[in-house]
Amino acid sequence: MSDTIRDPAQERRRLRAAQESMKQKRNLAAGGFVVASGCLYLSVGMPGLPDTVCWVMRIAAPVIFGVSALPFLRSPCPQCKQPYHALASLLRNPEHTLPCKSCGFQIDKHVSMY
Repeated sequence: MSDTIRDPAQERRRLRAAQESMKQKRNLAAGGFVVASGCLYLSVGMPGLPDTVCWVMRIAAPVIFGVSALPFLRSPCPQCKQPYHALASLLRNPEHTLPCKSCGFQIDKHVSMY
């Protein structure tokens, strides 16, 4: 079966599956941000920690955030396969992501089953 001729129901199932995958990646990025923020807070706010532990936590925070945010940033749009996210999308509320810049597809918008 060629890519130009697809069953509409199959296409909707594919879009719903891609939406779920992108939502999971978005949640992973948000969780990585929380963990990285916690590491930074503890490294600065806990005076009883040894200096080496504080520096390791300060170095680990951006690494944790980068590793958790990278799948979210690299995920392509399910509809047009162009890059969906930009680095600025990490600064937005994860529950209100912007639509795709190329085609306008939104991962939070409902895709009907029929």
